Amino acid sequence: MQFGITDHIDVSGMPPAEQLEERLRLLELYDQLGFDRYMLTEHHGTPLCLVPSPHLFLAAASQRTTRIRLGTLVTLLPLYNPLRLIEEVGVLDMLSGGRFELGMGRGVSAPEISTYGIDPADTPAMFEEAYEILVAGLGSEALSYEGRFHSMTNVAMVVPPVQRPRPPLWYGVGSVERAAWAAQNRINIMALRPAAVVRPYMDAFLEAWEETGRPVEERPLRGVDRPLVIAEDGAEARRIAAEAHAGFHHSLMLLWERSGLTPPTHFPATFDAWQEHGGAFAGTPDEAREFIAEQIDVAGLDTMNFHLAFGDISFDDVRRTAELFAAEVRPAFDEVGVRP
Repeated sequence: MQFGITDHIDVSGMPPAEQLEERLRLLELYDQLGFDRYMLTEHHGTPLCLVPSPHLFLAAASQRTTRIRLGTLVTLLPLYNPLRLIEEVGVLDMLSGGRFELGMGRGVSAPEISTYGIDPADTPAMFEEAYEILVAGLGSEALSYEGRFHSMTNVAMVVPPVQRPRPPLWYGVGSVERAAWAAQNRINIMALRPAAVVRPYMDAFLEAWEETGRPVEERPLRGVDRPLVIAEDGAEARRIAAEAHAGFHHSLMLLWERSGLTPPTHFPATFDAWQEHGGAFAGTPDEAREFIAEQIDVAGLDTMNFHLAFGDISFDDVRRTAELFAAEVRPAFDEVGVRP
């Protein structure tokens, strides 16, 4: 069973430069404690993200860590020239010594996509075209392509990634159809919705993988992403989570509310409500083990990502969660959920 970190680096009230340095210190801690990966989101024009260019931050993170894998969840393909993205993937993989993983998405937030002057209705087609170029370019020495949005002829691929034929890819999945697509294309998946809702995605993924005839040992990962706060005292953990969630939820919803639009996924206004829906957790290490075991069983998982730093939660509270998880929670899952 693999466990990783997802981060938004949302506004916390700290001076932004200090907050970025604190995040890098947390990354050093995650690296030391044995978390498998750190994945950064991409958002624009919103306090939900102080790092609208996640690749820049991951370049810095590559120099502060030695083992933890570094990636995006997700890079918004319609906002990038695919050639530039191929080059950045190569550089990040070299800087990290072959530890980079690329999450991909089209961008479900119409207000954010619109800040780049892009029609949100075009993003599905833009994603598919950029994905085709990305995969072709990462696996070749020269690239030619003619499409609706991009055209190129015999462009040399001179920044090869360390991992061949390409670094691992991830996709934020929200439907059975896209789960099957990810399996067919050897792409790891991550979901946000409750475990029971996610289970059909995971089953479709497994069925599609089996149809490819490829060995189970090569199968990509299936995971969910959950906010997590752990303390020796459960009431304290829930208090910390509730207070931090207030600021995070404000940043999460601000752009949607200003635009008068409804986000595609429901994010409860309180942490308690989110935990009741099975989409988040705050409590003791014993309770955390029970929560994670249930998530694995109900959703059918072999990995989970946790959102440890959010809102105005303190460095010390995040460190305590990470350390308690590493010492008292993770060991219970060393043999659980691996290649079932």
